[in-house]
Amino acid sequence: MLAAAIKFKDVFPRFADRELHYDICPSAEDWTKAKKVCSVLELFWTATHIVSGSDYPTSNLFLNEVSRVKVLLDKKALENDIFIRDMVAKMKSKFDKYWGDSNLLMSIAAVLDPRCKLRALEFCFPRLYSSENVERQIVVVRKTLYELYSEYVAISNIEDESIGEGQRNKLSNPNLRHVETQCGWSEYAEYLKSVESIQPQKSELDLS
Repeated sequence: MLAAAIKFKDVFPRFADRELHYDICPSAEDWTKAKKVCSVLELFWTATHIVSGSDYPTSNLFLNEVSRVKVLLDKKALENDIFIRDMVAKMKSKFDKYWGDSNLLMSIAAVLDPRCKLRALEFCFPRLYSSENVERQIVVVRKTLYELYSEYVAISNIEDESIGEGQRNKLSNPNLRHVETQCGWSEYAEYLKSVESIQPQKSELDLS
């Protein structure tokens, strides 16, 4: 809305000339501030459109968009204009608060994108953290991913054992034995169990 108003800034003085009760016409200084605010908010609009304006899951895109916002805020915090500096200082305060509450979730979603993997952290974290804190944050995410992966493997193995037990119970039933022999499903199930029980030497988390 602010960007649209700037396009029609010349109309406001004309309206003030015609309407006696219109006494809030923006000044030239107001329009200058409005343009500067738009230069800050433009990236927020773009990021919001990418994250929320799509019909498909976008959680894997959050981290990169957040890092772009952080770069912008850091840059604008050094502006000579006191108005912009004060505005950005308040924005940075809220950014730091909410980023601290959700950074791990965003990071994991980015790593699980097969196009990015751990490279996403190597690209975005230097933008988000101080140089001495980058590696520590990467270790935190990596450790969490391995814990989740180990939990997934454990649950998967339990489910495989349950499936195998169910197949053996069916084989022990004389009424079903002929059917199982015909379809060969029991042999295939045992094959899957033996293959999937072999743990990979290197998980996909390491293949960045």
